[in-house]
Amino acid sequence: MRLQAALLVAVAARGGAGTPNCTVYIADPGTEFNSASTSEFPGSATPEKHVAHWMHTGLLSSALRTSRIQEARVIFVAHYFLKHQEKGWTLHDWKRQLKGGPARLFNGNTELLRRWRDRPFDFAIAPMLPSCAEVRAPVWLDMARWVVINPWCIYRHGYDIVAPPIVSPSPASDASPRANARRHFITYVGKLRKPYLQPPMTKLRFLMWSHLRAHPNVTFLAEDVQKAAAPYLPSDGSAQPRCAVCKFSCKQCIALPPATAHLPLSVGSMEEVQSRAHYQTYLKNSTFCLVLRGDHENSRRFSEAILAGCVPVLIADMPAWPFARRLDYKKFSYEFSWAGASRDPLLVVNELLRLPAGEIAVKQRELARVRPLFQYRADADRPGAVQQLVQDLCASPTKTTELMSVVARGTHKRPSKPSRGLAGGADGHAKRLGYPGRTSLYELRVSARR
Repeated sequence: MRLQAALLVAVAARGGAGTPNCTVYIADPGTEFNSASTSEFPGSATPEKHVAHWMHTGLLSSALRTSRIQEARVIFVAHYFLKHQEKGWTLHDWKRQLKGGPARLFNGNTELLRRWRDRPFDFAIAPMLPSCAEVRAPVWLDMARWVVINPWCIYRHGYDIVAPPIVSPSPASDASPRANARRHFITYVGKLRKPYLQPPMTKLRFLMWSHLRAHPNVTFLAEDVQKAAAPYLPSDGSAQPRCAVCKFSCKQCIALPPATAHLPLSVGSMEEVQSRAHYQTYLKNSTFCLVLRGDHENSRRFSEAILAGCVPVLIADMPAWPFARRLDYKKFSYEFSWAGASRDPLLVVNELLRLPAGEIAVKQRELARVRPLFQYRADADRPGAVQQLVQDLCASPTKTTELMSVVARGTHKRPSKPSRGLAGGADGHAKRLGYPGRTSLYELRVSARR
């Protein structure tokens, strides 16, 4: 065990597996809260679809794990926050379930309670956050560091951790996809979602689809055109939208651009992806994959594109990307602001078309190198997403004193919905807490590089 730990530290010094001088204690609230049968969890609430499950499983046999609380740099609370939830939504009823405060969460463990009082930022939780409406956990839980996939309202820059979305591994998930012989140049296959949900950010997919669905260099296939777009388009193709602002009470706020208004909706539309293997065939045979925000900032396409070896084209209002402390995203991806892409979707395509083949090949090689880091494995000592998340948690958080004072004074409140800043709701929330966040996403990283 000592030799294994020493090897991990040596690899870490080279930018690899472990994290030197970091040990993790698992605060286990009991099987009632993290080991129940998957049949008890409806829909997306199955444990295997949540970061908490993978971190808990991966740390159980890790060389970084310690059984002594006082020795641990990080205390991971292995609570999946799934039980007793209405419709399976996370954190929906935890004001009642955790009414006893930290003592209830830690089952009265005096040593954990003492550590919580002294250093709450040593604790980490990983609840799933589908939207701000479901963030109904007691505010005192905000003193812990949160590991989140969608930094919708709770993300605090330099304090919380952004995790990559979890996707089901394919049978050949450990094999590196071919970087050449790809039939498609730019690809998006999936849903448009709800453009009226949180405009203008949630209109991005529709705007990109409406402009690019007939482009000769783009394969843009939407599964839900008849549900997400057709009912809300003007009956006359040349008419303006009825609603100036999108909202639930007035969803007729979208229109096709003149360049594609004459085309039938079947162009750029597909009934349904036949299977996961069929979907992955598109990604593995594409040079670039559009990773577009939908109902939330992040989506599974982020992980799906990377694992397929398809260079991700990131267009979202994310305040931070997973593992950005260590990974240079400029080396294996391109990023455009959602606002710029919404104004001129063709700008994205034209910039990518101008890239020299040599530069694309370099991106693909770097993507193949970092690709294993985004795959979830039940082993925190093996290169993968769990190991990367542990490294993020082992890094000292910033602004701890300011955040603790805000929470202690009771002046910290979560917003009921994200703000509409350039970098989205999460960044606006981070700035309200005194964190810099990402005040802007670069308009064209391609241009900045040049």
